[in-house]
Amino acid sequence: MATKTKKEKLTDSLKKMTKKTKKSTTDKGALKSLLLNDMKTKKEEERLQRVKENKNLQEVIVYTKFSCPFCKQMIDLLESEGIKYTEKPHIEHEDEWNQIIGLTNTPVFPTLVVNGEYLAPRRDFNQPQQAINIIKVLAKKEFKMPSNELRIREALKTLGANIQQSNQNLIQQIQQLQKRLDPIQQFIDKLKEEIESEDE
Repeated sequence: MATKTKKEKLTDSLKKMTKKTKKSTTDKGALKSLLLNDMKTKKEEERLQRVKENKNLQEVIVYTKFSCPFCKQMIDLLESEGIKYTEKPHIEHEDEWNQIIGLTNTPVFPTLVVNGEYLAPRRDFNQPQQAINIIKVLAKKEFKMPSNELRIREALKTLGANIQQSNQNLIQQIQQLQKRLDPIQQFIDKLKEEIESEDE
């Protein structure tokens, strides 16, 4: 049986809603309201399914800072996704936090500890949802961490690729800048020639 496209699914939803309301399709407000309610219901069903799947994940430790909006977003998302966590405000756990800073050299919040792995914003994730995706892999009870040797080798390859990409981006920016500067250089050279010819 072929899977339906998004357009076909939407059409089916609209037909069902039309039957439910027993109104003509010209009543756009009612259809829009029903469609939104249907979407909200499906979204909530999907969230509850994720919560069910996430209940077996290992607990996450979250180091937070008072009045940090990113920390609040992270905690709210962990709760919404049903992921067990322990929040540790850095002021109340200063010694632990200082050890983490010494280890990661990234004193940013919220820093997460998942199955012995440290996840820091702007280093390991940019958005709370990215952190959740990583947690879903690392926090599985059956997850086996690769050896340190393999992880270091892969990290170095990734670092090398990132450096190469950065160099290529820098070269492109320099070339673009050179193109912009060429007319100025030509103007200066021409002006210099004119001044030299006047002096002769």
